[in-house]
Parts: sequence; structure tokens; C-alpha cells
Amino acid sequence: MKYIDLTIQTLLFVFAIVLLILSFGEGTDWYFAVLYAQILLGPWQLLGSLTSILLKTRHFKLKILHQVLSWVVLLWLYIASIDNPGMPQVVLLMVVPWMLAVYYYLISWSEVLVKRTQGKFLPHLSF
Repeated sequence: MKYIDLTIQTLLFVFAIVLLILSFGEGTDWYFAVLYAQILLGPWQLLGSLTSILLKTRHFKLKILHQVLSWVVLLWLYIASIDNPGMPQVVLLMVVPWMLAVYYYLISWSEVLVKRTQGKFLPHLSF
């Protein structure tokens, strides 16, 4: 499951970069292309994080932090949109969610790359 999650996240990150490259220089179209990629990547990461927390997989404490920060940002965006009928600030809409996305992506990579340390009892058997 962790390999599928990491593969889909990687594809969505590549998709976001391709959208950014293709739409850069066309006025404000790059802004909406990045938001479109966020709409795809964000829910995927939230659901993956929630699944990992519920199953108490490795690094689930880091994913709890990701989950809490993500919901705080979403609530903050909701409150900002009520107070200000125009567009929220770019930092709140673009920078913070991408920082959270990269944070979760790095957690996912560390789950795949770091091998578990096993005890000394019957080390040739992996349970």
C-alpha cells in the first residue's frame, strides 16, 4: 500500500510541475493550474494520512501532525473566505498547502526507504 501511495503522490507532483510549466507565462493561468493540482493531491494525502493514523502504521505520529495542520489550514481558509469575499492571500492558498504536501511526501519516502530494525532473535525470519 505504501508503494502505491508514494507512486500516486509522485505522479501528482510531476503532474503539477508539468501543469506549471505548460501554463507559465499565460497570465494568471499558472495560478489555476497549480490550484487544480492541489485539488487532486490534497484529498489523496489527507485520506492516506488518515488511513495510516487509523491503522497505526510507522510514522503515524508525524501523520497526526500533518492531519492536524491540514485541518487547521482548511479551517483558516474557510474563515478567511467568510471574512473576505475576494480571494484569500496567496500564501494561505498556495504556499502553506504545498509545504504540507512536501512534508507528507517526505514522510512517505522515509517509510519506503528506511528499513525496519529487527531484533536479534531469529534475524533471518521476517514477520
